Amino acid sequence: MKRLIGALAKIVFNDEPLAQHHRYISFSEEAFEGEDQFGIDDDNIFFYCPNGEEEIIGLMNPDSGEDFTVLSYELEWQEI
Repeated sequence: MKRLIGALAKIVFNDEPLAQHHRYISFSEEAFEGEDQFGIDDDNIFFYCPNGEEEIIGLMNPDSGEDFTVLSYELEWQEI
């Protein structure tokens, strides 16, 4: 059995639109004791989207209110 835990996203910072970066976005609540609820180390998490994929889709809009825009993403699953 698998559960959806986050996404690997290709992003650009709005003030540097030509530089693309790959970042991990967690579908967990904020980290607790250095990791998210799925055991991913907080140092490896760029952003939290506790509302899941729907929230990432919203971040694909440059007017989302964040300082970055998601260009694309791949969902990440964890065996349970």
